[in-house]
Amino acid sequence: MADVNLREFVTDKLQPLLPPSWRLIPFTRKLDVIVQPVVMLNLQTVTRLQSAPQSHRLVSYTLTIIEPKADPKLSADSLDDELIDLLNAIDELENFSWKTATRVVFGEAPEPVLQAYDIALEVPIQKEA
Repeated sequence: MADVNLREFVTDKLQPLLPPSWRLIPFTRKLDVIVQPVVMLNLQTVTRLQSAPQSHRLVSYTLTIIEPKADPKLSADSLDDELIDLLNAIDELENFSWKTATRVVFGEAPEPVLQAYDIALEVPIQKEA
């Protein structure tokens, strides 16, 4: 993987899974105005795979889906369906796996607090010799 940026590799794999109306941001940042569902990628940990050679790693990301609707009922309905669609699509990717999807909120008062999900995503990699 020496010639490929890891974050770019992951976002390139995820982008085709998302509906065209969604916006993928390959890092976590503050968002001023959200008018469409947003997916943000945040690297969490890199761990050694225990039963594999030392050159193998497991990279863990948090993939956050943020629903722009401020009304909790409208956002919950949309977000639940969007979450299942994305998890099903991730299941189809070779070597990508998700462990949990946890409901969270995005933003802090006085800004609108939006409904979101954090998906724990894992991608195994191997360092180049």
